[in-house]
Amino acid sequence: MSTSPIEFKLFAPNNKQVELLIAHTQDRPSRQRIPMVKDEQTGYFHCQVSNLQDGDYEYRFHLQTCSPNHKPDEWLDVIDPCVTQYDAINDEGIVTVKQGRRLISGCDDYQWRNDHIKLPENKDIIIYELYISDFTDEGTLNAIIDTGKLDYLSQELGINAIELMPIQESMGMAHDWGYSTRHYFALKHSYGSPEDLKRFVDECHGRGIRVILDGVYTFSNNDCPLLQIDKNYWYYADRHHPDDPNYWGPEFNYEYYDDQLKIKPACDYISAVANYWLAEYHLDAIRFDSVKELDNFDILRRLVSECTEKRAPQPFLTIAEYIPDTSKIVKCGDGPLDSCWSTAFHMDIISNLMNDTEFSFDKIKRCLDIRQQGYSSPLALVNYISSHDNQHMLFQLQQHHIMNDDAFERLELAAILLMTAMGIPMIWMGTELGEARESTSDQHQKDRKTNWQVLDAPVSPYRTLLNTFKQVIKLRRQLTALRSDNLEFFFEHYDDRVLAYSRRSNDNDLVLVIAHFSPNNRDGYIVKNIPAKEGTQFVNGMDENEVFRIENGTNELKMNLKPFEGKILIKK
Repeated sequence: MSTSPIEFKLFAPNNKQVELLIAHTQDRPSRQRIPMVKDEQTGYFHCQVSNLQDGDYEYRFHLQTCSPNHKPDEWLDVIDPCVTQYDAINDEGIVTVKQGRRLISGCDDYQWRNDHIKLPENKDIIIYELYISDFTDEGTLNAIIDTGKLDYLSQELGINAIELMPIQESMGMAHDWGYSTRHYFALKHSYGSPEDLKRFVDECHGRGIRVILDGVYTFSNNDCPLLQIDKNYWYYADRHHPDDPNYWGPEFNYEYYDDQLKIKPACDYISAVANYWLAEYHLDAIRFDSVKELDNFDILRRLVSECTEKRAPQPFLTIAEYIPDTSKIVKCGDGPLDSCWSTAFHMDIISNLMNDTEFSFDKIKRCLDIRQQGYSSPLALVNYISSHDNQHMLFQLQQHHIMNDDAFERLELAAILLMTAMGIPMIWMGTELGEARESTSDQHQKDRKTNWQVLDAPVSPYRTLLNTFKQVIKLRRQLTALRSDNLEFFFEHYDDRVLAYSRRSNDNDLVLVIAHFSPNNRDGYIVKNIPAKEGTQFVNGMDENEVFRIENGTNELKMNLKPFEGKILIKK
């Protein structure tokens, strides 16, 4: 059967010569070497290949490099910087031909089944940060579905957003977190195929779960093809900020403007990357890694505008990692992004639950009411107890000799604070399962499978902890007051370590949170200044057998407080 010629192209405006190397994956000895012709007006090299039958083909480019870390005009073999399928085992780019045409991702005819489902709004999401390699024994996208773990997340735990740690190709088959991207358009080989990712996102959407892409757009791996082709065209010649101690690799130069072609090449490339992942895989948000080091609001605003339009009418969210967090990066502070990871919540909540000598209600209150940090929108911060960048809370407690039930009680209180604070809550994988193992020192080599066996016993501290997370997540999703922009503190007693605050919705639903930061039991404790009329009744959402009533002539509630207990009192 005769087929139409298939076009290949490479943007390399400063390079002199480029050839295409291509062979069927089942017939490598037949590799063709085809010269490519340069269009000086566009900077692209082009060629067409005839008589490609249906199937998968390995391809790469053979070119004269412009990069300063090679000899002038040295010939190199380079993977296509826009490759959408990458064989990490054989280190080859892959292109699929079907019915005489080149497919974009190799599964262009995937039939999306759940695009019609309206996904949760930004204000309603509860994020679960997930590392694919360790979430199941198999370490694949399909295994998350096929082993029932996606149902666990949606139906048992109750989250409605998953933040996948970087899934773009990084370090081949190595067990790494992905924060060293090499091939920006390709899925990491060990996670599965492009069709597997589409299936995963589709299954998430069918369960009302949004999927968040973790994008590493500040720097790349040293083996990224762009460095081999023409480093100084795409990257800063040296470090973007020489005095910044945080440097993880060659940094994209979003300021560079090509006067001849009238473009900003790094901006256009990353724009194409982000738009590809949203269009091809229907992703619902982007977390931008190391935004402080990226330090360019123009490219962020461009990406926000393009990506929000691309996903309409579905909601879209943009999140910054900016350390330490600052209101200048978020929209309510005239910045480009919707939200920012809150390092303060992680540090201050854990320190106050761990170190009594440095206890501070002021720090706790700043974490719970983000307006005290200068954030006017409840969407402006993503709060978390722990993330992939930190040790799990139980491990940190153990380092301070806080063990067993004492440690679990504190983590349960932290979960209640997380879900009742202003901001978007996020759970780092395994926190709800009592993960307490130490992370390894190498940030790029993490190999620690999720310990699902802790749930085998029907009664255990691990099961109690999970039940606490399940219940407080359920309340967060049910009670609009817990997702509102209203939070008021009405009682605190430093010596007793008791803090109380209210959350109200626009329709005046009222929720009271009583947080007890002490290892002591307090029976018959009086919480004063209740913001409700006498006779008002409340039920404890964490234990519905507990009902409280403001007695006549008082604005007080009397209750028993267990060590590190949190009560969520719902107005009846």
